[in-house]
Amino acid sequence: MDKIDDLECGVCMESYLDREPKILSCGHTYCMLCLQGLVRTNTISCAGCNTQTVLTSGVASLPTNYLVKSIAEQVKGKEKVKETQGIRCGEHNKTCKLFCEECKKPSCTVCAALYHRAHSCITIENSLQHYRKTLTDKTGAVKALVAKINNDERSIADSIRSLQSDRLRHEQAIRATMELMRASIAERERQLLSGLEAAFSQETTKLLNSQTELSSFSGSIATTIQNIERFAENLSIGAMSNPSTFDSMNSFITELDRITNTTPQTNNVITHDLIEFQNNGLETNIANTIQNIGKISVVRKAQPIRDYLHILPDGKQQPIKVFSSFTSNGQFLGKLEMPCDVAVIPAEWAWKYTPNPKNSQTSQSQPPARNYGDVFAVSEFASNRISFVEISSGNLIYTIGSISGAPSNNPGKLSQPTGLIVTQTGGPSPIKLVVADRGNNRIQIFDSENGRFLHQFAHEVHMIMPYGVAEIKQSGILVVSNLRTNCVTIHRGFGNNNSNNNNSSQSNDLSSVGWLLKVVNTNYSPHRVISNSKGHILVSNAVNIDVFDTYENGCKLLGVIGMKGFSTGQFQEVYGMCVDQEGNILCVDHKGHRVQIFRPDGSFMHCFGKLGKELGCFQNPVGITLTKDQRIFLVDHGNNRVLLF
Repeated sequence: MDKIDDLECGVCMESYLDREPKILSCGHTYCMLCLQGLVRTNTISCAGCNTQTVLTSGVASLPTNYLVKSIAEQVKGKEKVKETQGIRCGEHNKTCKLFCEECKKPSCTVCAALYHRAHSCITIENSLQHYRKTLTDKTGAVKALVAKINNDERSIADSIRSLQSDRLRHEQAIRATMELMRASIAERERQLLSGLEAAFSQETTKLLNSQTELSSFSGSIATTIQNIERFAENLSIGAMSNPSTFDSMNSFITELDRITNTTPQTNNVITHDLIEFQNNGLETNIANTIQNIGKISVVRKAQPIRDYLHILPDGKQQPIKVFSSFTSNGQFLGKLEMPCDVAVIPAEWAWKYTPNPKNSQTSQSQPPARNYGDVFAVSEFASNRISFVEISSGNLIYTIGSISGAPSNNPGKLSQPTGLIVTQTGGPSPIKLVVADRGNNRIQIFDSENGRFLHQFAHEVHMIMPYGVAEIKQSGILVVSNLRTNCVTIHRGFGNNNSNNNNSSQSNDLSSVGWLLKVVNTNYSPHRVISNSKGHILVSNAVNIDVFDTYENGCKLLGVIGMKGFSTGQFQEVYGMCVDQEGNILCVDHKGHRVQIFRPDGSFMHCFGKLGKELGCFQNPVGITLTKDQRIFLVDHGNNRVLLF
């Protein structure tokens, strides 16, 4: 009796302060309420050792474990109630035992007879209770309003940070666009200047060549002209008698004619072709062109996929569907008995029930094989079975486990099933059902479409009372939370990325599924386990939600969400969890009888629900999941029903 766990029922985990502890013939103790749910034909199968206890006249006839009850009371301690001083009437010196509802003040019996005879008077105790309730209700409403205001303030702050981030991102995009344009313009400038230089060089070379030709021609005839001029100056009548003189004159005349006829043509040389830059009319369109570079606009952000804030926190929100009993074609088939967890199979998976004559686990009433729409599977702790129900009609399709409700440790049979998942990993067929078989300390895998047993795995040291199971698809692993060993065990799953053998053809081979890969110790008994989009592992317990890193990063503890307490964002005990498409974390506060919602960063967003049996109220909820359109499936364990919001 050295652990607090021994002061709680091993089935419902509730304290024996609130429930009567009864002793079975095997010596194990459970609360009377849970034992009533485990009765089968005047016998009870022990949840711990499966020993049968015969009842003579009901569960109440079993001996009460007064030692456990006494120790539980000592642990909690007895609260001392202060005796309040009576209010004295100043006129009659009597104790004011009444309260006038019209005058709003205490009154003694004499004053009530004299002054308040026509008024409505109640006892001072009832008045105190009334004012306490009024203050509590109004305070609760104001707290909800304050929580909403705080939530709105945080949302505005988040929006401002998001806008600042968007501004920086778009500023970088604008600068990058302008830089690209500047680079393109600089490149075009280089190309145009290069073209201009080429055109200038071509025309200049042509003119220089002509200039060189003229210079050479001019230099060649200068000497000839000097010789002719010198000959003409020395020409005389006496020289005319010399025949060679006439030969020289004729030679000079012939040379001058040749020079005249061979002079280079300069009409097309002294001018040059025009070099022009054509901007294609850009000077008239450049303003419009610049204005059309990019556009700044405010785009309305899409609304969240699911707005949970409309779910009223006072328990008045009505679910759209309630599942508490089973029918098939109008025939009553029984009631839900201590539901623990729920999983949804969407219509897109084309789930099809295919009766298996050799399968003794299915219910006796088997509907015909056909495709169904959205279906949910629910584990029933007291009935030792998994039931498949069509959401639209509420009809029971079939069950896996026990028909009679008696537990069994045979493969394919169940004992106190708790957590479950459905998965298509490893191939679209079969759609596999993975169940935490708590009473048998093992995990079982079934073909969900016909209940055929496929595989099981266990660990005699670490897997004691497995309660929750989850699939981490990013890592290809299965994670199991174990109540009694205070640990989370990580096993090889249906994927192949956690194995050295990456052959996808082996994905349907279940022989290696369940191999133990790692053990992660926890500070408290873990209840349920899930993962987020990053592959982080979230584990719920009696105090908070532990967040562990991915399997690849060693599953180091990254932080916690929430703490022990009664306020919003605090827990009395956390059980089921799920994550929506935006990363928000939905979890059930088991002993707080409510659902709490946290943002991906762990900050509180919203809560709803309170203790009660009315629709919208809960009693010890344990499981929660979401449909494809983000509607909430809630397992209301204490009220033996499943609610759809």
